[in-house]
This record gives sequence, C-alpha cells and structure tokens, in this order.
Amino acid sequence: MNININFSLKNNENKIYLLFILLFISLPLPILYSNIIIYSVSFLLIINGIRNYKSIDFYHPGFLFIFYFLLLCLNLLQVQEIEKYGIRRIDTSLPFLIIPLVFVLNNFFLKISNNKIIEILRVFSAFISGFVVICSIASIYKFITSEYLISNLFYNNYVSILSDFSPVYFGMYVCFSFVVLFIYPFSNKLLNNFLLSILSIGIIQTFSRINLLFFLLFLILNIKSFKVWLIIFFSIFISLFFLFESNLWNERVESVKKSITKSHYILTTEQFDPQQNISGEELRILHLRVFLENINSVKTLLIGNGTGMNEHTLAEKSFKYKREMTPHKTKYPYHEFNFHNSYLEIIFELGLIGVFPFIFYFKKLLNQRCKLNIYFVSLILIISLTESILMRQKGVVFVVFISSFLFLLNENSNIRYKRCS
Repeated sequence: MNININFSLKNNENKIYLLFILLFISLPLPILYSNIIIYSVSFLLIINGIRNYKSIDFYHPGFLFIFYFLLLCLNLLQVQEIEKYGIRRIDTSLPFLIIPLVFVLNNFFLKISNNKIIEILRVFSAFISGFVVICSIASIYKFITSEYLISNLFYNNYVSILSDFSPVYFGMYVCFSFVVLFIYPFSNKLLNNFLLSILSIGIIQTFSRINLLFFLLFLILNIKSFKVWLIIFFSIFISLFFLFESNLWNERVESVKKSITKSHYILTTEQFDPQQNISGEELRILHLRVFLENINSVKTLLIGNGTGMNEHTLAEKSFKYKREMTPHKTKYPYHEFNFHNSYLEIIFELGLIGVFPFIFYFKKLLNQRCKLNIYFVSLILIISLTESILMRQKGVVFVVFISSFLFLLNENSNIRYKRCS
C-alpha cells in the first residue's frame, strides 16, 4: 500500500494551521494523551521532511536541543545502572530530539505567515483560559461542598481536576498565555480583556510563588497599561482578600520562615530523625547539600556525574541520612528524587557543558529583540530556580515546542524586530 503523506504548504496551508493548533492544545492534556498526539504528529512531519528533503540549515537553533539530547545519551557511559536510571531519563528527554527535528527537516514552516503563527498563539491562550475556567468551577464546587473550606480554591486542590498537572506547571502555561494575549491581543478588546482577567485569576489560584513572582514583575514592567490596572482590580485584590482571610497564606509564609531558621541544621547535621517531618523548602535545602557534596572535582563540574544520576544520588543520600524518601511511601516519588532546580540538575548530570546549549538557544531568541521572546525566556529562567522543568516531560515539551515556535515567528519576520515589538 502506498500512503502519500504530503503536508506541502501550497496545497494544505489550513491543514498545517490546524495541525499546530492540535499540537498546542495537547500540551496541557494528561501525559498519555499529550504524548500520543505530539509523537504521532511529529512522526508524520518528520517523515514528510525526509520525503521532501532538499537542504538542511545546520545553523538552525533546533540543533542545540538535539546536541543536548546527544549529550544525555553520551553521558550514559558514566552510569552503572543504566536500565534503572539512565533509560528513564532518556525517555523523558525524547522531545529534545523529536520536536526540533520537525522544525529542522520541514523548510515549509518558514513560509507560514506571521499572522497565522500569532493566531495559533492566541487560540492556544484562549484554550488555556478555558482550562482555567474549568478548574475554577471545579474548585468552587469543592469549596461549597466542603463546608466552605477556602483552601479548596487554591494550589493542588485548584488543579486536581487536571491529571498529571502540578499547580506550578499549570501556572507556567497560564503565565505564558497571559503574556501572549497582552502582547498580541485579539481585535475584540472586550474579549481580550475578559480572557486576561480569567488568566490572571488562574495565576492567583494556582498559588505558585514562583509564578506569582513572574506575574508581579510583568505587571510592574507594564504598569502604564490601562489593561493591567483593570486586571489588578478584578483579580489580584479579590483573590488576595480570600488568601489573607484563610490560613493558607499564613501557612506558606510560616513554612518559608521555618525553613530559613532550620537551614543551618539541614546543611550540617549527619543524621536526621526518620520520623521528622520536612517541608518542601527544607527538602530543597537538603538537595542543595547533596549537590555540593557531589560536585567535588573539576571533572564532575565539567561533564557531570552521568545521565539520571541525580535520582540515584538523592536516593542514596536519603538512605544515608535516614530520610523516608522511598517511592512506595509517598504519592509523588519524583518530588524527592529531583533537585527542584534545573540549573543544579543540568550541572549534576552533564556538568557545565550541558548548560551551553540552552545559553546559546536563549541568546538566539533574545537577539530577535521580541517582547514575547524576552518574557518567555524570563519565565523559563525564573521557573527553573525551583522546578525541574527540564527533567519532567511536561516541562521539556513546553520549553522545546514553544521556543521552537517562537523562533519560527521571528524567522518569518520580513522586518525583523519591528514585527515583534
């Protein structure tokens, strides 16, 4: 049977448009469904690129992500238990290879107009707004049916209806969508301001401090805009009123204060009480200690300890310190076996060499002098301070796909810089 797969722009521009809409809306779906859509569509596009091969631009920034994936594969040579730790890490990192290949092999993407790309970004943002509404309705229902327990409106309870999504990662998607509609608004101002208000409420309800930090910085930088004042009035003050009226805010603040006072103890003690409770902030301090103890030579600083070795080392150290951090004792084992800091994770696995592909890629995005690129890179850099965004598949797909798409937007600018400002 001869199956003719042809996504040529000349005959199927609308198909390409719908295809990318499909890819975008798959990002926030549960991992199983998201992977089926992303890998299936990517596979078809890679085949199309190979069938219509003419020339490859080896200066394409997508090769930086491919290079990073190859570094992960090469660094398996340092891992003794490859099947247990290394292979799982490679599986999670497959988007670093597959998604860039789609953009590298298919030159017809460069012919898609900027207007269509921006339209796709808007549709994606509106789709995320819909998820925010669903989460808000579900959380309000919980709030009403649980004797008005206000914590059901925020954080994990807020996103519980979304499978495989932590509030921090969902907040990252919402923040990006907010920036898209702020920079590239719908022509209908009423609709656009309504969506911005919904997204801003979603950012508050996810109650992720790192996303709130980005959102606050964004509002400060755009304080002259009337839209920002409108959003502040209808979302932030209203949401913060509920937060301060509940114990949730006080609990989060007290948790940070307690972690600061206990940081010296966590960094110096040799043995912990196995039954001692430890907060998320304290766990991050413990992981910082493990990182510092294991980056103990020039070799490990340059090329790291091996792909997947962060998980192995944290498990080993948790046993040494008699911490109860085994997968069968916690609902989220991944929470204990990653550094919660993308910078530490990259250096621990690949050394400083592993950092360079991202430095060069983000530099290329920033060189376009596009506001959306600047805010996207800023969002990723801020989220990376507390999240293992490049080790969890939701984070990897978001970073690789969105950044590749943004670079496509700039490549298609006839008057670069001005079209993106």
